[in-house]
Amino acid sequence: MNPRDVVPESNMPAYPWLDRPLNDSAIQKKMGMLNVVGHGYTEQEISEAPAALEGKTELEALIAYLQVLAPTPQELKHG
Repeated sequence: MNPRDVVPESNMPAYPWLDRPLNDSAIQKKMGMLNVVGHGYTEQEISEAPAALEGKTELEALIAYLQVLAPTPQELKHG
């Protein structure tokens, strides 16, 4: 993960850790704690979380997180 491979003049640093496999053995516990503060995961979502992370990288997890932060077209339209 090196931005200079795409744009040699880039001053962005390399991000080699984003290419490593995602390993979050505590994902179910974290989701359960988020429920305590009102997030609202279902029991099914919590039980299926480890399988959903299988084969994913840190970069894929970061992209998924950023996509959740982005407003939907409907949210942009209605302010």
